[in-house]
Amino acid sequence: ARALPPNLSSYTKLDELLDVLEPNLVAFAGGVSVVSAKDAVTALNNIKRLQYQARWPVQQSRAESFVRVFVEIATRGIGSMSTKSIALLLNAIQAFSSDKLQCSKTMEAASLRIQTLATQMKLLQSLPVLGGETESDEVFRAQAVAVIVTAYQRMGRREDELFKSLAGVVTMLPPEDFDAQALANIANAYVDSGVQDAEMFDKLADVSAT
Repeated sequence: ARALPPNLSSYTKLDELLDVLEPNLVAFAGGVSVVSAKDAVTALNNIKRLQYQARWPVQQSRAESFVRVFVEIATRGIGSMSTKSIALLLNAIQAFSSDKLQCSKTMEAASLRIQTLATQMKLLQSLPVLGGETESDEVFRAQAVAVIVTAYQRMGRREDELFKSLAGVVTMLPPEDFDAQALANIANAYVDSGVQDAEMFDKLADVSAT
């Protein structure tokens, strides 16, 4: 069993990246993979980074076989994934959407996980603060929300309950968490989806005016 090799971001050639990831595919096929969902997302984003180099069908087919495995690993472990990792996963699979069934399964699983995390965030917000604020990957950030809603918008996925949950998250985020791009992407995704939330749009308007 093998975990991911280190320093995947240092690779500049797709073929070399896939070569070092090959043992992970062999381990997965043998039922002995120890790659975590988070590490699978890391692998996917590094393949995405270099996918432009797959100019020939044989290269494209090889890259797609790696993508299928890492997407499956990530989807299986999505129940323990952070908001940041889910955003990165959704960002990656937009580039690898040829497998419609697997893509649909992943986005459905991601939606359920995000809604669970949104519910947890609302619960924590309602409790008195004990011992001060803490930093955690579980905490939503405006950028992650923007990536998530944009992914569903671009993939043509209608997820009203997800968008309603994230609208509530947006209203709880501090104004300083937003930049211009996040504001625009969130607003555009909601307008395109047709999901209306007056409180969220008021929050976006207030933040953009500051």
